[in-house]
Amino acid sequence: MRSVNEEWGIEVDKVNGITTDGGANIKGAAKEVYGVNKHFSCMDHILNLIGSKALGLHGSKPRPSVTFFRKSEVATSELVKLQIEGTNKTENDAKRLINECRTRWSSGEAMCERFLELSDPVGRTLMKVSLDKSSRSVPPDMLTVSELSSLTDAQTLLRPLTLTTKSLNSAKTVFISKIIPMINSMQSRIQKFQPSTPVGFNLKQTLLDDIKKFFGNIERTSLYAAATLLDPRFKRVPFNSDVAIAEGMGYIAKLMNERMNAVRCEAEAEAETNRIFGGLDDPEQVAEPDDDSDDLLASFD
Repeated sequence: MRSVNEEWGIEVDKVNGITTDGGANIKGAAKEVYGVNKHFSCMDHILNLIGSKALGLHGSKPRPSVTFFRKSEVATSELVKLQIEGTNKTENDAKRLINECRTRWSSGEAMCERFLELSDPVGRTLMKVSLDKSSRSVPPDMLTVSELSSLTDAQTLLRPLTLTTKSLNSAKTVFISKIIPMINSMQSRIQKFQPSTPVGFNLKQTLLDDIKKFFGNIERTSLYAAATLLDPRFKRVPFNSDVAIAEGMGYIAKLMNERMNAVRCEAEAEAETNRIFGGLDDPEQVAEPDDDSDDLLASFD
């Protein structure tokens, strides 16, 4: 980092903040070079960690069925046929199961959502394929009613994380003032949801614990709080803590005072400089150089 700063002529004191992923090595380097208060962890990376953990614990049930449909042309054709049967839909209108991408946790939530949406035709297709003796592939068992209920709870709880991730990824520029409102909105939606299964209760608590772990003090982080308070779209509304609001406003007042003092000092210095040296531009006050003098500085006396 120091070599990059030197190469591009970047002064460390003029860097207001640096955003990195959650790796301990890169975080440690950023804090050492720029200071602890100037380092910010990438929110999208943190959401990916939280979502991947939750999905790995409670959202893996549909994977065998999805994999089977992706590999079996017979099963896929039957799934399409059941969707358009008795309707005006065409094959292009029929929906397919979504396979997850391991590097994008939100695709796992999309997989669960689509599986729940197509659970009825998926179950009928698996039953038909399993009864077909000519089929070489052995389909997986369809999820039970209890497992579908647990998956519904998991998908509903993961939905706020997906919406937050999409909001971050869709914006060309992510403003720091949006972080506190998005985190608190996401947390509020999760808290309000009432699961109906043990899996849902456990997942809800896991998500809330992880959000508190990574974002618990975000309202009391000076730059986040100041940016949110100064944004006319939000101001004080997204905050849960009055103490955080007071601290944020105090931080803003401190920055304003420092800036005003700096401007005042600059103005006073400029005035003093003009007072001392302002007359030198007057031709009558500029002495003619004495070419015969041995003192090279005599003309400045």
